[in-house]
Amino acid sequence: MDQRFIIIYLTILLIYSCNCSIPMPHVDAKSLEDAVRDAESAVTQQLNAVENARSQVPGSPAWFAAASGRIKVIAKNISVMALVAEEATLQLAHRSVTS
Repeated sequence: MDQRFIIIYLTILLIYSCNCSIPMPHVDAKSLEDAVRDAESAVTQQLNAVENARSQVPGSPAWFAAASGRIKVIAKNISVMALVAEEATLQLAHRSVTS
């Protein structure tokens, strides 16, 4: 996963959200990098726990449904980036509330 992409994405979201009437806290680059790194680790752990515990019985109706709706790799990568961005945003919000 490209951390630079996620940092740029979150920066754009922060800049875009500044146009609204809700005051946004200033987030420095170091805090953003730390939040993305922590979020990436948390999402990776969550996905490994979920993905490793999930399996289908070959030939079952659920197996055929999963096989017919196979997700493309690019869609899965975008989903992971969105999860990391969401987790990083939550961590930044939590850090700004607790400090």
